[in-house]
Amino acid sequence: MVFGLFVLIAGLAALFFFFNVGQLSREKTKLVNTADAVAYSAGVVHARALNFNAYARRRWR
Repeated sequence: MVFGLFVLIAGLAALFFFFNVGQLSREKTKLVNTADAVAYSAGVVHARALNFNAYARRRWR
């Protein structure tokens, strides 16, 4: 019976550990996706500004 109690406690500790690892993995994935979206959006804004500059300079020459 004592051995069963230790096994139950170890099983609950392992379950808690795996749950926390899953939560951390999910949060890291969300953070990486957010950073990728921000970098892409900033790149698009920069590219549009460069395209506008190129168009404006070509038009007035």
